[in-house]
Amino acid sequence: MIDLTELYVEIDDFCRKFCDDLNQHLVGNGKTIAVDTPGLNLSEVLTILIYYHFSKFDCLKHYYLIKMRAGYKKEFPKLPLYNRFVERIKEVWWLAALYLQYRQVKFSGMGYIDSTPLKVSHNKRTNSHKVFKFVATLGKSSMGWFYGFKLHIICDLTGNIIKCNITHGAANDLKTGKEMMKDLNGKIFADKGYIGKKEFLELLNKGLILVTGIKKKMKNRLLEMWDKVLLKKRSLIESIFNVMKNSLHLEHSRHRSVINAGVYYITTVIAYTWKPNKPAVKFNSKEIKLLQSLSLMN
Repeated sequence: MIDLTELYVEIDDFCRKFCDDLNQHLVGNGKTIAVDTPGLNLSEVLTILIYYHFSKFDCLKHYYLIKMRAGYKKEFPKLPLYNRFVERIKEVWWLAALYLQYRQVKFSGMGYIDSTPLKVSHNKRTNSHKVFKFVATLGKSSMGWFYGFKLHIICDLTGNIIKCNITHGAANDLKTGKEMMKDLNGKIFADKGYIGKKEFLELLNKGLILVTGIKKKMKNRLLEMWDKVLLKKRSLIESIFNVMKNSLHLEHSRHRSVINAGVYYITTVIAYTWKPNKPAVKFNSKEIKLLQSLSLMN
């Protein structure tokens, strides 16, 4: 469990600094953007939302009523009723998005890319679903058909988030991944869903090598030995998705607002960046010896 005070201090410092910098460049009738608002300030609202993902509650309402209003009344003396708090969530979507960018790490030269489905309802209720009627779509993953969105992530070898994106369920992984990888230089390892000769050459010309496996009917191609080892470690990003879904409550079907759902997804990824023990690539003794021999040869 992370420290609530430490979380709030960093979020509050970030929000105040960003708003101060933004206000210096605003041109208009003298209005400014302020963190302090009546009742809870924006930093407190964002902190409560992020801290929820570390709780054992699988329902935001129960967490707010039992954990926050009963257990953290001293820390948050101006906690409103739950319905009012839900209304306040819409006010922090832009701060949550900016803070997520702040928490992302720089690309070190090697990483993984993949996507995971975010289901918003059962497939049988797709036609009757109303909340995401005009934004969610029917998509297909390795686990079958689903109705909702996709979370795309690029991570490094130590499990840190480099970039992320949320698209509709039918979005093409390769096209979305190409847009996310266009400013990176180095190597990205991906599954067979990211195979594309045109996209590979375009990324290669920009300084990025996209390493994927091959399909059954494709001609075999030579890979460096170390690339083969790292390609087999692609399960790292699956472990990240597993942590987000099973530990941080990323996916559920109780959303009643498109904007609030977006904030929920963003704060889940932010919560993951705060986890002290993230999944990371681990090498066995044979792989370590191989790495040492390759380094000696170079």
